[in-house]
Amino acid sequence: MATKIVIPREGQSMESATIVNWLVEVGDKVDFAQPLCEVESEKAVFDIESPVEGTLLEIFYNKGDSAPVLKTIAVVGEPEEKYDDIKQKHNESSGEDKEDYHDE
Repeated sequence: MATKIVIPREGQSMESATIVNWLVEVGDKVDFAQPLCEVESEKAVFDIESPVEGTLLEIFYNKGDSAPVLKTIAVVGEPEEKYDDIKQKHNESSGEDKEDYHDE
């Protein structure tokens, strides 16, 4: 099952973070808890780790982009896996989407 990767809220006032660097590329295999990217908030730079083992299927925000917290920034799943529902929701959503956040 494809898994959404989101920027967690690291404080009540945190609304967005900037992607500093992607540490993996689309198509790369990733392990559970492997850092996928570095993000910068107003107060800190931190890693976003993969909540699952799989393959990085897509990146929605590039290096230098600002992304809202709790918004899907990437997808991890199995190679060739369909995740049209995630992509459609990402494209339709504007701003924070609390349903995007889940612990799997």
